[in-house]
Amino acid sequence: MIGLVGAVAIGLALLTGLSSQMFGRVSPPPEHVTAGAGAVAVVDAGTLRLGSTVVRLVGIDPPARGQTCRAADGATFDCGVDAANALARLVRERDVDCRLQGSDGMGRALATCVAGGRDLNAAMAARRTEALPSGAAASR
Repeated sequence: MIGLVGAVAIGLALLTGLSSQMFGRVSPPPEHVTAGAGAVAVVDAGTLRLGSTVVRLVGIDPPARGQTCRAADGATFDCGVDAANALARLVRERDVDCRLQGSDGMGRALATCVAGGRDLNAAMAARRTEALPSGAAASR
């Protein structure tokens, strides 16, 4: 009986030691994702695709395409499209570097990103306070 217990213990120790070698180790997720200007695409005002990686800008709740906003002069415009175009101007012809900070409920990476030395999250957050949806009151 003692021999059987010893054999089982040795077998478990060998399997535990070999399992990581047999199946490989999972590398930790990257802390940064960087893409050259040609590999950056704007999905919406809070989401970028850097190569094959989709990242959401932390702290940005972008307006949806089709959402109507009102300018200071009273004119209305599609604030989702306008905001996405603003992000596109910020990343146009620039490399983008994103520091990853976990993921959202849909599995997309959350990140703080910089393009051309400019913090994209801060730029888009500041822009959001300038264009409020129609009927919304400024809360500053």
